[in-house]
Amino acid sequence: MCVSLLSALAALFVVVPTFGSNDLDIPSNVANRVDLSQLLDKKQTYITGQFHLEGNTASFPSTQTEIEPYVTFHHNCDMDEKQSANLGYKRWAIRLPEEYVTLGTKPRKVYDFGRINLQIEYPGETHDKKFNFNE
Repeated sequence: MCVSLLSALAALFVVVPTFGSNDLDIPSNVANRVDLSQLLDKKQTYITGQFHLEGNTASFPSTQTEIEPYVTFHHNCDMDEKQSANLGYKRWAIRLPEEYVTLGTKPRKVYDFGRINLQIEYPGETHDKKFNFNE
């Protein structure tokens, strides 16, 4: 299974496959953690705010090929250095629609996030003090 994305933001993104939900809302236990063993891709956005993520389950055990990918956003927009140090980066996540997960190692469809306003607070948004933008 694989997935591909395009968008315009200023943040670091990860795609994390998780299992068991049929809606686009993210359960709080998923939104509040990132399991790096399930990481498909991560990127810091280009200077233009765009990014491209792509991933597949080729390196996963053969029993873990059904995925429900989430994109987790980390950013410190509208925060000064002191706020970032005290609160950590803002974090929120969204699950990708099932039709953007395709068979094979190369995606056949691209999910375009369009423009996302990081100045507003998103449902389930938290602060992550442990997040390191440079890892």
